[in-house]
Amino acid sequence: MFITKVTYQETTRRFVVNEPCGFADLWDIVSKRFELADNTAGSLKYTDPDGDLISLSTDDELREALQLVSMKDPPLLRMTLVLSDQKAAASPAGPSWCGALSDDKNVADDKSGGGNTDTDSVGGVGDE
Repeated sequence: MFITKVTYQETTRRFVVNEPCGFADLWDIVSKRFELADNTAGSLKYTDPDGDLISLSTDDELREALQLVSMKDPPLLRMTLVLSDQKAAASPAGPSWCGALSDDKNVADDKSGGGNTDTDSVGGVGDE
């Protein structure tokens, strides 16, 4: 289990990733949380222990990032969402994103979040 925080503009979303979780699963939840159009292109980036900004776009890159944060307590992966087309996202702070997640079987709401940081659990392959 890894805590994931993704920031886009002024908004940060928080959710828990249960392994195994692939990049497509992660991109799907990030797209829903930030209300991105289906055809939105972009990337997720994190800062590695050497201070380098690393882009994520594959399962292997995500696995490596999660391995790096597994040594932290708590295991926290902070990422930045960078869109190729900045017009593709709806208002990231808008309230309508909540309803978009209510039918998603891979996301369970956790009411412990506050402010503009939100908490969900993302199940990986084989999770109930």
